[in-house]
Amino acid sequence: MNFSGSGFCTNGFSAKDPNSSTYFLVSAGHCAESTGQQVFQSYDKDNLIGTVHTKIFHWGSSVDVSLVKVKSGLTTHNILTSSGSKYDEAGYQIIGEQISDWEGMGVCTSLGQSDTQMCGFVQGTNESVYAFGGHLKNQKKVGLKVVNGDSGSPVGAPDSKNTKKLYLYGIVSAAKSNESVAYLTYIGNIKAETGIKTITGK
Repeated sequence: MNFSGSGFCTNGFSAKDPNSSTYFLVSAGHCAESTGQQVFQSYDKDNLIGTVHTKIFHWGSSVDVSLVKVKSGLTTHNILTSSGSKYDEAGYQIIGEQISDWEGMGVCTSLGQSDTQMCGFVQGTNESVYAFGGHLKNQKKVGLKVVNGDSGSPVGAPDSKNTKKLYLYGIVSAAKSNESVAYLTYIGNIKAETGIKTITGK
């Protein structure tokens, strides 16, 4: 997604306000400048998809999230994946949320800017990291190598019976340039701070 004036990030998942008919695309909070900011589809600045409804990213927070208000038709429970020049709109399917976690748990993602699918393992379940001028706590540390623009990318734990289905674990918040790891904002913390409901499939 192109956050007008502040750069590119990736859509993590779709959600809605359980108390209204308001729908969102969820990305990292540090991507957004402020509420009301226009958001466009990727590099196509003519394709306005919505505006920033909520931005949470501050010193000492456990949440790095932005909610982009969109029409319901732009939401999905699928995660786009790619293989070379081929794209699969139903690559991964979000079927629930990964509430429990442990070091060594397997996770997979589809990275937006890196344009690749990748799997790794949880290396820490309660980490702190300094990023983008802020200090984030209670982050999940996973063995995934990410770059600028991958922020907001969805990370999930594969279903044991069907690895193309994921339980959403969180979204990419930050990375350290000298380490092949990413730090995630946990889905449980996102829901606690925003009250949103994840849109899932079956």
